[in-house]
Amino acid sequence: MDKRRCFLAVTFAASWAGAQVPGVPEHGQAIEIGSCAGGPSQTLGASDERALLDDEERRSVLVEMRARYPILERDGFVPPVILLWRKPAGEWHYMSLRPNGFPDNALCFTATFVAKVFRITPALTDKYFAAAR
Repeated sequence: MDKRRCFLAVTFAASWAGAQVPGVPEHGQAIEIGSCAGGPSQTLGASDERALLDDEERRSVLVEMRARYPILERDGFVPPVILLWRKPAGEWHYMSLRPNGFPDNALCFTATFVAKVFRITPALTDKYFAAAR
């Protein structure tokens, strides 16, 4: 990746840091998140457990993702938002999100990852969901 693209990716991600994230309602509301690539959308049910990772957690998960999948580093994968989501079947996933680029600026997903392969997942599920169990 050239320096200009890297700068733009980092600047874009930084601009989302700490900002309110539109398009991902709190637990208790259902939502359909479209694919950034035009494929099928993902439906998050009202009762699905989910949490938006804070910036530090997002960076930690991203380090693990890039170590496991080196092509992400090559392609400049820097999602401004990562959602930890428990699918109805019970399996945890990370969903990388970014604005769709249209006037509504809704979030779309760029990828999903099975969460159990990352070391940080147990700590994050405990942090966000242990009290609910």
